[in-house]
Order: sequence, then structure tokens, then C-alpha cells
Amino acid sequence: MAQYGTIITNIGLAQIANAQITQTKVGLEYIALGDGNGAHYVPTQNQTKLVHEVWRGPIAELSIDPTNSNRIIIDAVVPVTAGGFTIREIGIFDDKNNLIAIGQYPEKYKPQLSEGVSEETIIHFVIETNNADVVKLTIDPTVIIASRNYVDGKVAQVQKALTEHSAESNINAHKIGNIDGLQTALEEIADSQMTVNGKAIEYNGDYNLLRKSGWYNGSQSWGAKNLPPTGPASYLVEVIAWSGYNEGSVTQFARSSNKPEVTWFRQGFANGNWNPWTRVTDALYNIYVDPVNGVDEDGKGWSDGANAYKTLGYALGKLPRLSGYETTLTLAAGTYSTLNLSNYRGGLLTVRGAGATTVIDWIMFSHIDNLQLRDFNAVMGLDLRVVNNFSIQNVNSPYGTDGHGVYCLASSGMISMSTYSSKTSGAGIKLDNGSNVVLDTVSGSGNKIGIDVELSICRRRASSITGTTPTRALHGGQIL
Repeated sequence: MAQYGTIITNIGLAQIANAQITQTKVGLEYIALGDGNGAHYVPTQNQTKLVHEVWRGPIAELSIDPTNSNRIIIDAVVPVTAGGFTIREIGIFDDKNNLIAIGQYPEKYKPQLSEGVSEETIIHFVIETNNADVVKLTIDPTVIIASRNYVDGKVAQVQKALTEHSAESNINAHKIGNIDGLQTALEEIADSQMTVNGKAIEYNGDYNLLRKSGWYNGSQSWGAKNLPPTGPASYLVEVIAWSGYNEGSVTQFARSSNKPEVTWFRQGFANGNWNPWTRVTDALYNIYVDPVNGVDEDGKGWSDGANAYKTLGYALGKLPRLSGYETTLTLAAGTYSTLNLSNYRGGLLTVRGAGATTVIDWIMFSHIDNLQLRDFNAVMGLDLRVVNNFSIQNVNSPYGTDGHGVYCLASSGMISMSTYSSKTSGAGIKLDNGSNVVLDTVSGSGNKIGIDVELSICRRRASSITGTTPTRALHGGQIL
């Protein structure tokens, strides 16, 4: 065979021969893609499966080549929800899961959503046989994306019906409402254009009862049930119903409506049971950590409790980088040893605890663009170095420890509604080397120095932090 081409397998040849004898047809149902285990190879007729299958889906359109009656043209669409693999091999399966034809495919990488690329891939496959009449030509009704030829064909039906209608000058009102084929063709065009135009059907019922392929909008606040259990209330859901490969099985993909690039979830129905929703993308914008109930493994972190990560270190490794979106790290009640993050340029990062019951021993941030810290206690205080824009609220360090309550080096921001006390060898607030910080309703006592400023500016409003030395300003530092 040519470098890139197709052959009919021995099973396929037998199926076609049997169909000719018995006057039946071979029903082609699925197209499968593989990566060849990392390399191209020469397919053989005795193969019964791909070397390494990575994706399978229903055939979108199947037709006879108008220029060659022995050629069968097969098209399929790999949706945006599938990806992360390289296509090198391709196979066609019948309705009994028999491999009918196989071929090599020019190497093509199919990206996935978490890589920041939203791409549908059209697969075009041609089989040549001595009798194409024995192949059943159908369009799978579960395919949610119509081909151009299919839509053009339906448009032609409407145009023909309208032309015939306009030629009948004496048609009565009853006939106008019942032009043969017109309503059906219009409905089919609307259905096929639903995803082409990015539209979805509003559905606010029970998603465990939804098993018809298509795109749907659902909201928990509008009464929808069995959507992903946490996160935003509104989701866009793609339903893919499989009718032959695994009778009666359904896969649902849900994405949050406000941040579709990242927050994708999946659930499946097979053998009479629904599997639970699971996260299928690596990057999250809302990450949960629970030191008691969490688990450090892929697929966790998207909810609280047992769906959370267990340690801060593991969760920090999952932060999206260079995303430009707001990311929230939510910490359940408990004690954490270290929160250390540097060189984060992924947009606004918010770290939020559960109040005084969330306790972190040691905290350091360096080279961060935008940072918000909320509602937790810091045993050893906070160390901020080159943090360009920070906001700290209700983050307290009332413990008798060495060091400072808050140490800022070349950092700018605001601290509010917080307390820093008992720093017997340091300051409640220490600003150094070009820092510019506003204190709003900040208090503290029992420190060696209340506010210590060097080459920096500190502005106070309704704040009182005391120490053995209440304030100190060195080398041009200002306390206003």
C-alpha cells in the first residue's frame, strides 16, 4: 500500500463477501484513531484492532464517491473535548465491533482544551471495494456536528420546496402550512446548525435522565439536577450517546460557563449505572486543600472534602501559570507546615482559609504580580518579597515567635483587619527597600518594634501596633 492509504481487513473482506451472498449490508458504525505506539507502521489485513487506540467516535457521514462508485467516503469529527494525542493510524469498525478497514494517517497532533487550544478535527477516510452497494450508507443520528454537504443538501430541499410553493398561485392556507418536506428540512437544518453556530438547548431537568446527543445549558439555580456538585451554578453540557459500540452508554462533558477553557468535568452511564462526575483537565481556577480528608493525586483538588488535595505543596504545583485569570486556593480548617510560592505570573491569586482554624506555620511569597490573602492565622508571620500588588485581610499572627508579623521587601499593598503581636525579637510590621504599604484597622502589642520602616513608606488609618519601640524609620523611611 502507499505510505498513507487504507486496506480492507480479512474480516472486512469476509463481511463484504457474505453480504453479497446473503443480499444483506455491512453496517459501518465507528471510526477509531490510534497513535501507533509512537511510530508509523504498515497495517496488515489480519489485524483485528489498532496497535494503540486513543479515541473512538461515531461516523458523521458515509457516502459513495460520485466520481467512482467503488469508493466509500467516510467522515468523522473529533470534538474539542478530545485530544492530547498524535494521530498515526485509523480504523473503521462495524456495528459488531469488527475492524473492517485500517490505514496509516499523516502524523497530526490533536491538542486538548487544557493546552489552551480549542480545535475540532475532521477525519476523512476512503475505502475502495469492488461492490460498494453492500455497505449500508447512513448518518449516525447521535453525531452533533453536521457536514457541509449535509447542510447544503437540506438547504437545497428548502429552496426547492419554496420554489414549488411560489409557482402554485392558487395554493390555499391549509397547503401553505403543510408543504411536503419543508418543515422537516427546516428542523433538521436548525438541529445541525445548533453546534455550528455555538447554540445550545436550555435544559434544567435531571441530567441523569438526559441521554440524547447534543449541547445543553443547565443551571443548578434554575432547578437542574445532577450537574457537577461544586463550582459555578451554570454549565454547558455536551451529551454523547453511543448506540452500537456499547449499547445504551452515555458520556456527558460539562464545562463551567464563566471559564470554559479550564473547568471541564465528565460523567458516564454504562451497564445501568452512572459514574460520578470527575474533573478531566489539569489546570483549575478554584483549588481546594484539606489536610484531613484530601488526597494528593490527579483528578482531585476541584472540590472540598475527599475531592480536595491534601498538602499545600501538591496544590501549588497544580496552579495554572500565565493564565491571566483569577485563581483561588481554598484551605480547609487544619494546620499546614509551609506555604512557599515564587515567580507566579498567572493572574490574581487568592489564598483563603476558614478563619482562625486554618493555621500555617511558615509563609513566604516572592515575585508575585497580584496576591490576596484572607482569613487564616500565620504562626511565623508573613514574608513578602517583590510582591507588586497585595491585599491582606483578617490574616493574623498573634503568636510569641521570633521574626516579624509581616515583612515586606520591595512590595506594595494593603493590610487590613489583622493583628500582629508578641514578636519579641522583631517588628509587628517591617517594611524594607522600597516597600509602600497601607495599614487599615491593623492592631498588635508586645512586639520589640511596632512599625519598622527602612527606605519605605507606611501609611496608617485607624491602626495601632505597639512595641517596646513603637515606631522606627531609617534611611529616609516614612511613617504617615
